[in-house]
Amino acid sequence: HRDLHSFPTRRSSDLMDVHLRLMTKGVNVPLGLADRIVEKVKVHLAGNLKEKVPHGELARALGVSGRHFRRLFQRATGKSLQEFARFARTKNAKRLLQSGGYTVKQAADAAGFSDNSYLNRCTQAYYGVSPSALIPQRAWPIRA
Repeated sequence: HRDLHSFPTRRSSDLMDVHLRLMTKGVNVPLGLADRIVEKVKVHLAGNLKEKVPHGELARALGVSGRHFRRLFQRATGKSLQEFARFARTKNAKRLLQSGGYTVKQAADAAGFSDNSYLNRCTQAYYGVSPSALIPQRAWPIRA
């Protein structure tokens, strides 16, 4: 029995993988509209984690309504636009915290969270730990 809830996400990521493999071989493969929507959102998030996803703007660039844009995005990824952005921000905050160079407050701010408690709720939901648990423990020298 297949897990039908993850089918759209798997299908979309499989298509993107095939597309990227073909692109690296110099083959230009047109993406479907849903895949182009997901790609536009990923590109936007890569450089603008602190900002809301301007779905209206991105939708106009692709020639579809904002509602259709959001529906296609959800169908392709299995996540709403907000959930997808929240996960991307949480993943970025996790990476910053694990680097050891950021406090929880600094990582929350750099990843676009409005406050520490929101980052805490998200890391608990996605990773099952608090943000401070993601910071590597430093080995302090033992003094004789």
